[in-house]
Amino acid sequence: MKTNFKKILNELSYRVSSGIPDLTNEQHLMKLWDVLQEHNWSVDARVELLKNLQEIDFKDKEAFAKYNAKHKMRPTTKVKIGNKDTTVGDETGDSDEEKEKEKQDFLIDIANSLLLQSTEESGVGRFNMSKKDLKTYQDYLKGEKPKMPNYDINDVEVNRVIGVLKSTLGENYQNMVQRVKRKGDPPKEYSKGEKGQKRFFEAIRHYMTTGGKSSITGQVVPFSETQLDHVVSLDNGGTDGPENWEWMESRFNQFKGALSDEQVIEKINKELKKSPEEDKLKTLEQSFKKYAKQAQINYYSKKFKEGGTAGLTEESINNLTGRNLNAVIKGWNESNPEGTEFFIPRYGTTKDRKSGRASGGRLAPKPVLIERVMEQMKASGLDVPSKSETQAIDKDFQVIVDELEKQKGDIAKLKQKIKSRDK
Repeated sequence: MKTNFKKILNELSYRVSSGIPDLTNEQHLMKLWDVLQEHNWSVDARVELLKNLQEIDFKDKEAFAKYNAKHKMRPTTKVKIGNKDTTVGDETGDSDEEKEKEKQDFLIDIANSLLLQSTEESGVGRFNMSKKDLKTYQDYLKGEKPKMPNYDINDVEVNRVIGVLKSTLGENYQNMVQRVKRKGDPPKEYSKGEKGQKRFFEAIRHYMTTGGKSSITGQVVPFSETQLDHVVSLDNGGTDGPENWEWMESRFNQFKGALSDEQVIEKINKELKKSPEEDKLKTLEQSFKKYAKQAQINYYSKKFKEGGTAGLTEESINNLTGRNLNAVIKGWNESNPEGTEFFIPRYGTTKDRKSGRASGGRLAPKPVLIERVMEQMKASGLDVPSKSETQAIDKDFQVIVDELEKQKGDIAKLKQKIKSRDK
């Protein structure tokens, strides 16, 4: 395997506070040890290199000149020449062209991470935490955190990346701007107007500053799959700014919610104690909810697109449960998206939280939703009967009913098994 020493030294430069590695500084050598480990160096190879570094001692300037001509040491590297400590190095270092190319490569990588489309599945179970996730989060909360970069990103570099986003996304660029403004669910004044634009700029800068890495796993996370978390929550008095921001995978942020660190640790411990059967039960119940929700939406969407009422009557609409009514509306809106004449809005009024953030909107009361469904179906020209003349179930809907009954049976059996074991 070919070793890229330049890449290793660059990474080390980012990790030391001065930006210039001092290979006689014990703390810098410890950081070098970590970098070499991440580059898959064996323990023996790391020990040998650090031993050699600590023994650099040139008899005279000529001996140093020969070594430096080959290795091109950085300015201010400390060595011994003639048994005397001194600071020397190749004053030219990397050429301006090389530095610019490295910076360009970095900016391109960050822009790609910002543009990468999410591959996460939607719906129930999307934010499930594996046992490995739980232990990683547990270690993080105990103080075993990954080493995070803190790159110095200036306004020009942020604007260069934003320029790439604009040219690539085209008319969809503003959609991304709005999503970024709302990352972390800030107070509403920070998600619009001049403050919103500034927040967008600083959020992009902060993502670049951290190299797009998760503060929990230390892994680079595509922007579309990361969430902006406040170290101290806004509802607990935290500020909305880079000094209180951190990026993490969506599942960790959703798991945390508004809980304190102590409450999160308690929740993790509870999850880790669950048996394989309990984990399986959770998966089955999530699968049931996901199927029940999406299957009904798909059913109503298909029926409405065919031009019918999906077998709905005024009587059956009035008797729908909240979940089924929601499926009807979502299925209807797939043919009548927001902005079109017969779109049915599901939300009513909003109420702000004490931190100044919006509640996200509340579903309108069930009677209001029923009234909206009736009005829009009739306004679109559909003849909605008052009552069905037959009790027969549509064959497409019967498939859904049968599958739900099967899944209910599997869940009941597993629950009984867990109950018997715990006796």
